Amino acid sequence: MLKRFSVENFKGFQDKITFDIGLPCNYSFNSEIIENGCVTKGIIYGINSSGKSNLGLAIFDIITHLTDKQKLLSSYEFYLNMSGRKSFAEFEYDFLFGEHEVVYRYSKNDVN
Repeated sequence: MLKRFSVENFKGFQDKITFDIGLPCNYSFNSEIIENGCVTKGIIYGINSSGKSNLGLAIFDIITHLTDKQKLLSSYEFYLNMSGRKSFAEFEYDFLFGEHEVVYRYSKNDVN
């Protein structure tokens, strides 16, 4: 299960952002969505153009590295952040497999 995800210099994310579902706070109102210390269900919401879709694209960037699935290339125009100081995007995934935590990290400068 995905525990934490970070991305930097990808599309609208110039600075590093971290999406951490491994630190559930105050979920006593809905404790059944906590499994192995991680939130298993949630909603990402925000105003138009706030980065919701780009966050999804960033999280799913790993799919083409670990499977034979192809990306919808038109969704990946302007892969790097236009104002970024780096010539590559960085991705980091922290997975929890039972009691084992695996960190998968990579950087690249285009969709491929």
